[in-house]
Amino acid sequence: MARRPKNRLFSWVLGSVAIVLVISAFLFFNGYRFGGGFIQGPGVISVLVPEKGSTVFLDDSEKTLTSKDNQSISLSSLSAGSHSILVSKNGFWPWKKDILVSPGVMLTVKPFLINKELSPVLIPGDDPEYYSIEALIKKNTLPTEGPAKTSSDQTIAISLENNVIFAEWLGSSSETPSYFCQAGVCKKQLKVLTSKNTVRSTSFYKDRSDVILVALGDSISAIELDSRGTQNFQPVYKGQSPSFAESLDKKSIFIADYGSLLQIDF
Repeated sequence: MARRPKNRLFSWVLGSVAIVLVISAFLFFNGYRFGGGFIQGPGVISVLVPEKGSTVFLDDSEKTLTSKDNQSISLSSLSAGSHSILVSKNGFWPWKKDILVSPGVMLTVKPFLINKELSPVLIPGDDPEYYSIEALIKKNTLPTEGPAKTSSDQTIAISLENNVIFAEWLGSSSETPSYFCQAGVCKKQLKVLTSKNTVRSTSFYKDRSDVILVALGDSISAIELDSRGTQNFQPVYKGQSPSFAESLDKKSIFIADYGSLLQIDF
């Protein structure tokens, strides 16, 4: 009879340890970590998906299918470390990024998807706007050092120096995008692209401040400013030696190539 209290104590301790282990395992697998003397919550990635009908994958596992344009998808309970995000849609180039997640931190990523079937349309020489379009493209054809261009929301400027494209944050320091920051230090300027080929034309893509169009070599491509993990490049046009200018409504670009003028609608 005298041994029962010890047995009860042992059972209570064993049960308590088991409960602690179960809770610890639950917290661990849901992204919680112990650090700095306290438990830190899981990481979260917010994905702003531009196209309806896009599939979002997290670490090669399908998570959701978007039902509207510019839908925000929250990927929560993420453990610390690297996670892979893939956004795809039939007929569009896929977007993929590897993101380093920290406990208790929410990151935002903004994929862009370019249609694979963009088809240039010839602008005939008798088009009443032919010469004004030609002049617009010539104006957007850059020298070795091009003047800064500002995004439509006036938050980011891009500039060209010896075929190196820079982006500069113009907004308040408290709103600096996370891709301007490394190891907790945010800078006003980042290097977007260094090219061996001559950069002939640049502009922002549609109304995006974080994606630019660049003409170099034999092609025009869309390039994101965010170089974390994977910096996504997506083709827009391939020809001989194109230069381009954006239309006023930002829904098209005009291209000079092969001695002809072309138009691509997004």
